[in-house]
Amino acid sequence: MCPEQVQKGWQEHGEHGWFVSKPQSFEWLLEFQCVKDWIDTYTAKDTRQGYLRVLEKVCKASGMNPDQLLSLSGKEAKVIIKRVSQEKLQEGKAAMARKIQIAMKSFFEANDLELSFKRSERIKVPAKKVVVETIPNKMQAYKMAEVTGSVRNRAIILDLFQSGVRVGCLCSWRYGHVKDQLYPEVKVPVRIKVTPDMDSKIGGYGLSYYYAFLAEEAARALKDYVEERKRKGWIPNDEDYIFVTEGTVSRGRRLTNQSVWEVVKRAAEKAGLKPRGVWTHLLRKTFRKVLNGTPMAEDLKEALMGHKLPGSRGNYFDYHDIDEAASSYLRVDWSRRPERLISLETQLQEAMQEIEKLRNSLSKIKSGSPIDVDFRELAEYVRDLIIAEKPSDPEMQQILEEIKGLHRELKGAFKEIDKLKKQLEERGFT
Repeated sequence: MCPEQVQKGWQEHGEHGWFVSKPQSFEWLLEFQCVKDWIDTYTAKDTRQGYLRVLEKVCKASGMNPDQLLSLSGKEAKVIIKRVSQEKLQEGKAAMARKIQIAMKSFFEANDLELSFKRSERIKVPAKKVVVETIPNKMQAYKMAEVTGSVRNRAIILDLFQSGVRVGCLCSWRYGHVKDQLYPEVKVPVRIKVTPDMDSKIGGYGLSYYYAFLAEEAARALKDYVEERKRKGWIPNDEDYIFVTEGTVSRGRRLTNQSVWEVVKRAAEKAGLKPRGVWTHLLRKTFRKVLNGTPMAEDLKEALMGHKLPGSRGNYFDYHDIDEAASSYLRVDWSRRPERLISLETQLQEAMQEIEKLRNSLSKIKSGSPIDVDFRELAEYVRDLIIAEKPSDPEMQQILEEIKGLHRELKGAFKEIDKLKKQLEERGFT
């Protein structure tokens, strides 16, 4: 390395021309036990690194190491922290300034020292411009999966949608979590035990784990992706991450939340949605939207989302009854049928029940038995099922034709009733 390169901050390049990663600037902090005890309470990588960088800033600004900071009185420590956070505030970085307050308060409290800020001292972050979110419906989620462009990306969309897990959890799935449920045959629903190291939020809820599930299509999409990786030379171990990068240089690395975010954005745009209004967390909302369309108990819906139930409801709910949760999950309609088609099928079933009721009533009339049917209301009910415009979907067209046929049958039944009534009247019955 020549002196000129040293002066310019030259950095060594790796095998593919990329910069070789260097040790993080904050790593020296981990030599202090007080820092290790504090930061190990956090499992999320981004949180750990973010908080360590904050502590590094405060140490550099004060010229002290972590042990020396902890030896200060609360008032002295607060003066230093306020000075560092105010500098960021003056730079227009309100979110960073607030993060400094939160991280340092956490550091002091983890070491049994109190550090509190008055209401007037707490930094407030201006609200971001609100973006109108577009929560994909079930059919839009399936369309996103189909147009996304690769076997991996299709599996990502379907697995996010049908499991309802957070994106960080999906990136943490390992081969050992699912291999016995994908081979030799797919076992539906695929059960995934979500623990705090996969989803740090559930640790904050006080949950040791919860189960997420995959229905038929998402499970098979996951297996297709695993098979594709094997064909390309992957020899899986239980600890291998399932979802990895596909670039020519960075191939095989664990997929990041940001990478999945980009996959979802591109899929939304290709599916005809505005990408600005769609992001990864909205597929979790799509999952909840599908659950809301079922008679499933609210507590179970919350459990499938990985939420903790409030108050006594949580005390009496069995989070770990996996078979009950799996059975309820399978009763959810994860098929590709449009919601409108499902509604029409339900109405068709109701119409068939009403017509069967009418047939029984006709039999009673012929036998002289009393009946109790409001025929006018029944006719009006079936007539309302007929749609004015013919739908383009072939399945819906078939349903419509069946409803029209039932309506014709009902009209024929009316004529039969009128004929029987007239005969009864002629014989003196009223």
